[in-house]
Amino acid sequence: MNPVDSNSGKSYSRYLSRVRRTIWLPVDGDATHGVLETDVLPPKPYPGYAIPPEARKEAGHSGPAKAADFDHRAEWLRTDYAYLSRLPADPAGMYEHLYSHLGAGPEADGQAWQNVGSMLTEAYMPAAQRKALFRAAAAIAGVRTVGKAVDAAGRTGVAVSLDVPGSGQRDEYIFAPKTYSYLGQRTVVTDASIARAPAGTVVTSTAQLSVRLVDRAPTVAPG
Repeated sequence: MNPVDSNSGKSYSRYLSRVRRTIWLPVDGDATHGVLETDVLPPKPYPGYAIPPEARKEAGHSGPAKAADFDHRAEWLRTDYAYLSRLPADPAGMYEHLYSHLGAGPEADGQAWQNVGSMLTEAYMPAAQRKALFRAAAAIAGVRTVGKAVDAAGRTGVAVSLDVPGSGQRDEYIFAPKTYSYLGQRTVVTDASIARAPAGTVVTSTAQLSVRLVDRAPTVAPG
């Protein structure tokens, strides 16, 4: 679930779009070899706004389709299993990896935080690296741990969180408390005047339901 701004030229509205994705990614390779299927679910209202009619028309299934047309990520930004499984399994080493080619300072801290999400979302990281990543993320400047956080599937875990400057919101990455399996992400309103929604409102919520190994991806039709 993610917020969407809708501006038709005559009126402005906001709503929460909802989608269920299934993606196939190569164990060792780039995203251009991936395949994606998407089910757009009925939207939910953003606090204080009515759902625009066009948002309700987007529901439906699409795919299988090519997941990406290009993948120009640098080597240190790869998120395929083969690469993630070779990363440091200790918090200090993982912290150093998060800051690869970033330097220091607030901008570096923000990008390191984004790197955490990239390594977790629609990816699979072995248990040792996941545990190291959780602790490395907690060491980023401004990051705090949250004892209880709930993902989009209703599962409760522990989270690392960071207040996003100027947004009035807090980002959280949620992990299972014992195995450190990645559960999902959510964004929570912390300042109603900036976010234009009541404090405590969850405006972004995801759940990674399962990760498994398969022999091949579905066939994508030509064109």
